[in-house]
Amino acid sequence: MTDDGSGDDDFSFAPKALLRVTVRLYLAASSRLKAVDIIIMEIIMEKCPKCGSLKTRKSSYQPRSEHRRWFSSWFRCRDCGMRFLSTDQLLIQFWSMGSLAFLAIAGALVWALQSQPGAPLSAQPVGDSPPDQTTSAFAPVETSPRAADLDPATRQAAENRDPDAQYRLGLAILERHWDRGKPVALDEATHWIRQAAEQNHARAQFLLGKLYQKGRGVIQDDQEAAIWFRRAAEQGDSLAMSHLGKLMKAGRGFEKNLVEAYTWLNLASARGDQSSESDRDRLRHRLSPEQLAEAQNRSRALDQSLPRLSGNTHDPFLDD
Repeated sequence: MTDDGSGDDDFSFAPKALLRVTVRLYLAASSRLKAVDIIIMEIIMEKCPKCGSLKTRKSSYQPRSEHRRWFSSWFRCRDCGMRFLSTDQLLIQFWSMGSLAFLAIAGALVWALQSQPGAPLSAQPVGDSPPDQTTSAFAPVETSPRAADLDPATRQAAENRDPDAQYRLGLAILERHWDRGKPVALDEATHWIRQAAEQNHARAQFLLGKLYQKGRGVIQDDQEAAIWFRRAAEQGDSLAMSHLGKLMKAGRGFEKNLVEAYTWLNLASARGDQSSESDRDRLRHRLSPEQLAEAQNRSRALDQSLPRLSGNTHDPFLDD
């Protein structure tokens, strides 16, 4: 674009300017030109669209109200005097370097926060103030499982074979050492969870099944996972029902049985597990009308006989 209103769409961009700089720097080595002068001339000064001269300068006339493209400025040719609008390479580089600096600083801050051992991005409690229980990753009991691990009374109760205390103690140890993967800590957590599961604690049975399914703290074993999922499901645990149905659907730990898989997914969905609803509906299309009727009849019968758990909540760090 020029003063007389003629259009000029020949805008040069950073890669093109960089190529010109590279060539001129090579020539500068033989002619002993100063590299800094070459860079300033090629990046800041633009080629005149009328005479082709590189002897241009940024015009002092830069109207702010005039509509123009992003990162463009007015230039004037020193040879022919023409004023023209072109891409401002220096402006592009200024914003590029500013953006990179901002990203580098932000990345350094995020890294510094995440590198703190055991410290989440949110604010930590100060001094002896108790942790905010609303932000705890667990919600099956009134107090945080992490607090249970620090509570001598909970450990004493666990040693006295209280299944709920054993479950909370094992869960607290798992929460603390899950990402660190310390074998001794995971062995202790598994010990307490198994003790509670063997006393028919439904949530401990589900958690033990999940540990077997993942192979964390114990050797990975789908058959053992299926055993504990079934025991928890028969006590009304909806997540155990969901996992049991998925194992039966895939034939892991069981012989594949789509009717039984639909039955348990149907029960889990009816008791509030939302993920089971979509799994059940997808499985529905794989069943014949006779198989579907059988699965629904079995679902109704089991729904009448199985107990219902209240507050059936599990830790999200064990989710698939």
